[in-house]
Amino acid sequence: KATQDLIDTREQHDEFLKTKDQVAGLIVKGELDKAITLITNAVAPMPDDVAIVEKLKAEIGAQRHQLEVKVAFDKLLAEARKPGLAPEVALGPGGSLEQALKLFPDDAEALALKREFSRKLDTVKTQADYDKLLAQARDLNKAGKLDDAIKAVQQARDLIPAAPEANKMYDDLSVNQDKEVRQRMADQ
Repeated sequence: KATQDLIDTREQHDEFLKTKDQVAGLIVKGELDKAITLITNAVAPMPDDVAIVEKLKAEIGAQRHQLEVKVAFDKLLAEARKPGLAPEVALGPGGSLEQALKLFPDDAEALALKREFSRKLDTVKTQADYDKLLAQARDLNKAGKLDDAIKAVQQARDLIPAAPEANKMYDDLSVNQDKEVRQRMADQ
């Protein structure tokens, strides 16, 4: 009888080890509920191994939490990538990318997206500053402040050197300035 009990215990233990491998496979697949059910059923006939079951349940619970966080992260990243979503919305307080980075601050993909959005925001800001300077130059020119208008256009050219509008305006203002200087010299 003792030998049979030992054989039965050994068979139960071997079966438990096989189940443990199956549980690990389910965890990898993300099937955590099935893993918990399988491990619970496997140890039901082995009351002496309750501690092992509880430890495995805790490990499965931790895996579940990690998986849930990863799923939430993936959803937030997908939302941040939606076409038409303004970078300032994604990066702003409560924005999807900002929330994703709180979950995984060192994620390379999220950091790359943040850099891309930051560059877009910088470009938008640069364009807005450029447009403002050109408008200011037009207003200064209309007010007869040619030197100040040229300075404003030059600042716009410094922001976006290859911008044809600013370069043409600079050339036109410079020609007007030359005419003005010649006119003053002729009047003397």
